[in-house]
Amino acid sequence: MLSPLRRQQAWTGLLFTLPWIISLAVLTIYPILDTIYLSFTDYSILEEPVWVGLDNYEEIFLKDPAIKKAVFNSLYYALISVPVGLVLSLLLALILNMRADGIGIYRTLFYLPAPMPLSLQPAPIFHCLDHLAYRLDIRRGS
Repeated sequence: MLSPLRRQQAWTGLLFTLPWIISLAVLTIYPILDTIYLSFTDYSILEEPVWVGLDNYEEIFLKDPAIKKAVFNSLYYALISVPVGLVLSLLLALILNMRADGIGIYRTLFYLPAPMPLSLQPAPIFHCLDHLAYRLDIRRGS
């Protein structure tokens, strides 16, 4: 049995988390359940879905020759690429967290592209490469 104060605190907490719970249900749980339903249908965006049961899965796993490559790529990404990226990111974080002379310059140079829009981030690199090509007298098309 909750005391009246605890019950009020519980309701207050629920009300504060309600927008998050609703958005989770609408933006995550509903699309997942709808995707599962549609995977058992023959669906065109212009027509109503037609129930086909396990036919889609039979076609994918038993008839599609690309499934082996797709499964391999997914496993490679999940088991190799993600852990390696995580380890390299942690090593870079440790290096940038070291106490050394001039480390602030490296931190600044590393963080510098972050506030830029994604479309502009390669621009300074291309500018440097273009300047280097000009200095080395490398002409395009020759």
